[in-house]
Amino acid sequence: MTRNSRGMQMWNLFSTAWPCSNTFFYAHRCDVNLLLATSCTRTIQTREGSIVKALDFNAAVASRDALAKTVYARLFDWLVDKINISVGQDPNSHVQIGVLDIYGFECFKHNR
Repeated sequence: MTRNSRGMQMWNLFSTAWPCSNTFFYAHRCDVNLLLATSCTRTIQTREGSIVKALDFNAAVASRDALAKTVYARLFDWLVDKINISVGQDPNSHVQIGVLDIYGFECFKHNR
């Protein structure tokens, strides 16, 4: 990707919304070019073949946000599972430990 390419612009869009994205995708051996291609374009199948169409800015933002929400949800589920395993959670038990995630606190100037 060149510095001024559309792919680089979209990667910057991903990175601003999700600062740890570079580290996450590298650690999970994600193909960044494939991620960008699938997040910034859509493929339309026709009888003559495939047509790849670039997404507009709003559609690319929606794609980015959907990816971030999916990864966050899976990470959160993984965390809850690890906590349950570490405390020896019995699946038939009525005792629970809850993890509360309240959206928006990260937006406060002072988060205490």
